[in-house]
Amino acid sequence: MLEKLHNILKDKYLYVYYALLLVVQICYTNAEFAPPVILRVVYIAAAILPCFVAKNWLPAVFTCFMSLSSLWLFAYTYFPSGKMFYGAIALLALVIISGFRKFKNIKQLPLLVVLCAVYVTAVDLIGSVTVQPVTYGFILMWATLCCIDNYEDSRYKWSMAFAVLAMVLSACLLINIKQYTEPYEAGLDRVVGWTDPNYFGMILGMGIMASINELYIRQKDLHIAAIILFVVSIMVTLPVLFLLASRGAVLSAVVGVFVVFTFSKIKVKNKCFIALAVLAYFLILYFLGCMDVLIYRCTHLQNGTVSSGRVDMWQSTASGFFSWGNLNHVLFGYSFAGAMKLTGGYGFHNDFVAFMVEYGMIGLLVFIAMNLSVVFHTLKNKIVDIPLFGAFLFYLTCFITLEPITIGVLPFFFFYAYMICTARSNKRMLECGKTETECQNTKPITEE
Repeated sequence: MLEKLHNILKDKYLYVYYALLLVVQICYTNAEFAPPVILRVVYIAAAILPCFVAKNWLPAVFTCFMSLSSLWLFAYTYFPSGKMFYGAIALLALVIISGFRKFKNIKQLPLLVVLCAVYVTAVDLIGSVTVQPVTYGFILMWATLCCIDNYEDSRYKWSMAFAVLAMVLSACLLINIKQYTEPYEAGLDRVVGWTDPNYFGMILGMGIMASINELYIRQKDLHIAAIILFVVSIMVTLPVLFLLASRGAVLSAVVGVFVVFTFSKIKVKNKCFIALAVLAYFLILYFLGCMDVLIYRCTHLQNGTVSSGRVDMWQSTASGFFSWGNLNHVLFGYSFAGAMKLTGGYGFHNDFVAFMVEYGMIGLLVFIAMNLSVVFHTLKNKIVDIPLFGAFLFYLTCFITLEPITIGVLPFFFFYAYMICTARSNKRMLECGKTETECQNTKPITEE
């Protein structure tokens, strides 16, 4: 029965199906009233139920629709935007797709991720008797990884999800650009979007990184339609990334793209052609004024420094942390809610500093180890995985200027899971020594 359904739900039909669902979501622009409950239930079911058969679609569906819902702040969405609902939906989908019998796939989530999730949840429960968004983010990460049967196929669809997410967000902002533009310094106007431009910009950077990585990984057997999608996504996203003028977001994207482009095995003449094409596009964006605010912010001091005083804030927080409380606070932190009370609700603009204050030195070490585990096995096996290292350095740079994990920004949890999927799929391809299509034809990949 399932095989017959799987034949019916072929990928080419599901691409059209989910594109139509996405259009339905985008077309709902009412910021005052949410859609009727019955329509929201039907919509969520329509998005998740096909994954009962086509399991490898679930990570992409969660990433695209749930991330869009959490970021779509200028209007209501069919997916719930409250963080508490995410975990419930994730677990429900996992139970359905696993058929109550495949929870053995829990081993697909690295042990350090489980340890970090349990630790931060315990600190929040003990310190403030609350469960914070970071816990729900970890639950979703677990749910998506547990439902993967084929890493190569899931990574490909996941890349498309990030590309589509970035392209949709960028297109909608360009269409409504006047509504989300504010006066800035020196007579300039800055596009701020409907949420924090720093996080907004970094999520756009995820789409750029996923697109570039997929174009590089599958350069020999990528379908022309997919190539067009990834290239158009990059071209639509770049001007918005510059217009948002988030230096941290631009820096993160530059670091990741630089690693992939510089150390990739693309022929030199092809690299030169790509570099000239990108330079030409940058010049067009420059003369259109897309970079004016970004250039101004990079060349003028704010609070006496280019970093807007963040370095001083990190130094004072780090030095004060060891004198604020007792040994228990140094080791285990103040919990998320406790840290917010301590700072008057102000953030730390750095996930490493945030983890130290909120979850102590133990939490910081677990967090660092969890992130390094993404590339540890690659380094241990002496496998040079350029796309993974590019994505990892992009991700790491995001943490230096913002605190997306501690405050529970959903797309960042999905991107971490995407990197795990990329590491496992690329490892198989590098060991196989063939194209992705040839490797897929040998044996479906699951975690050893």
